[in-house]
Amino acid sequence: MTGVIKDIPPNSHLTFDILVSFETLFIDQPQARDNWISAHNFTYLRLHENAASNDLESKFPAMVEKYLGSQLKALGGNISYSLQPLTDIHLNSALQFEFAPNSSILYVYIFSAIALFILDIACINFMNLATARSTQRAREVGMRKVLWAERHNLIRQFLGESTIYSLLALLVAFVLVRMAMHVFKTISGVDLQLGTVQLIWLIPLGVGMILFTGITAGSYPAFFLSAYHPAKVLKGSRLAGTGGKRFRHVLVIIQFVVSIALVIGTWIIRNQVLYMKNVNLGFTKEQVLVSNVYDPDIFRDISTIKARLKHIPGIVEIAGADAVPGQGPMATTVGVVPEGFTTEEGTLMKAIRADEDYLATLGMELAAGRDFSREMSTDKQRAFLVNEVAVRQFGWEDPVGRTIKIQGLGLRNTAVTVIGVVKNFHYASLREELEPICIGVGMGGLDKLVIRVRTEKITGLITQLKETWKEIDPNHPFDFFFLDDFFNAQYRSEERLNNIFASFSGLAIIIACLGLFGLSSFMAEQRTKEIGIRKVLGASIPEAVALLSRELLVLVGVAVLVAWPVAVFAMSSWLRNFPFRTGLNPWIFLVSGFAALTIAFLTVSLQATKAASANPVDSLRYE
Repeated sequence: MTGVIKDIPPNSHLTFDILVSFETLFIDQPQARDNWISAHNFTYLRLHENAASNDLESKFPAMVEKYLGSQLKALGGNISYSLQPLTDIHLNSALQFEFAPNSSILYVYIFSAIALFILDIACINFMNLATARSTQRAREVGMRKVLWAERHNLIRQFLGESTIYSLLALLVAFVLVRMAMHVFKTISGVDLQLGTVQLIWLIPLGVGMILFTGITAGSYPAFFLSAYHPAKVLKGSRLAGTGGKRFRHVLVIIQFVVSIALVIGTWIIRNQVLYMKNVNLGFTKEQVLVSNVYDPDIFRDISTIKARLKHIPGIVEIAGADAVPGQGPMATTVGVVPEGFTTEEGTLMKAIRADEDYLATLGMELAAGRDFSREMSTDKQRAFLVNEVAVRQFGWEDPVGRTIKIQGLGLRNTAVTVIGVVKNFHYASLREELEPICIGVGMGGLDKLVIRVRTEKITGLITQLKETWKEIDPNHPFDFFFLDDFFNAQYRSEERLNNIFASFSGLAIIIACLGLFGLSSFMAEQRTKEIGIRKVLGASIPEAVALLSRELLVLVGVAVLVAWPVAVFAMSSWLRNFPFRTGLNPWIFLVSGFAALTIAFLTVSLQATKAASANPVDSLRYE
């Protein structure tokens, strides 16, 4: 050991326990120093402060020509390099085989838009309630105008009131955010900080939000109420016109469109995550341990070590390999010239080095031909397996027995024979298209043991493995991971997206229902006398409830019909990012619409039942 590095911040994509120099690797694998074509490492460059990245990039073609020119000409291929700012990797990079699972700047935009939608719903509720209660403030406006209040004074008053409400809401929100930081970390997996650095930009942002929310929420009531004519108001004329009522209806539709679309989006994202986790991947990832092997000498006597480990109860199969599915960046890239192609038509494909037990251990199946056999001595240097994608890409109708010239894996333009075709399996996540892959044995470079187990006592099994491994390799620990956890970790960003969407949609529905509850209260108050007269004339409570509920439920029904195409467009666009995806199940839309109508009915019926159950004598006493 040469030093101890400070802990890496949790928001970095560079996570490691130990750093090992490439020079250490070259001691055991000197050929790796000159292997330019197998470029599966991540290279980080720190430029001088005044250096231009474009100038450096312009030198890359000459470097490629110097070190790879002859090989690329033989293969008829091309390789190009480019620079990427470190700060762009997490949110703005969509390359294959990233160092760690990335997020996307698109999600930042989506969450920001959803937050604004929810804020708009709250503003809509304020507008709805303010305009609905306009008759209660009409006399106040009339008296102020009689006392020489100008309209602009009234506008400032109402905008000031909404701004003060916004300020109080921000203070409460700040307290709630402080209390909910841990909950948010659990939901999103993001460890947010709220310190001095964050307050520097949060304070001006908060001031901007106060002004935006106050003006947005108070604008319509301010201009609506300030336009009242004092003579009509003080005379007791009815002021609630159809324009204001129509505007309130539009606002109700908008907020339920947002809420329903969020619910549908949450459901579809959840289905996509479950699909990616449970779809047939072409291999079995459950109950598979993968152990990193740091001493290459272990593979020289791998048969003895396998036999020793298999004596542990619960271990079924063991294979050696240099890569496993889900570990895309570690796949070796080789140049190939398939039979029937010229040298200029050569291509690149991913290659896995493994032993004869690889397919059996991972539960992969053959579509044609045979698996590797220890009885066939030629399999170690002259036999390869390819997947169905490679066969389709090469245009082979009968692939078994065909030859491929390999440039890589220690082979220099060596012809190998295809002895079998592996059924397609997902080497990377389901965000990636299936690629041509070949599998070879006997070429060295193995650094992993893939162990299939079958036991419910996994803790005891791991303890036994660790104890046995101390005897096999006393200088290195038994460093392992579960393949299913490792593979599913690629979908954490979608899981977090689903959790956040679920939280947003729940919040949006609650806020929308609060607005609907307030509006139904106003409608019930406005129609108290009408309900009293209808009850005197024999109307039942259910009939009165239906009378009060019908209008608002029609609005929610319209919102459902509008939300469906909005959700179809948005989620279809999102699903197009996945070559392998679930469909848009019609039941999701039907159930979401029915749920919205049910929640709306329960919300409205509370106030409607209360109004319908009132004694008509109380409302008609003074008529």
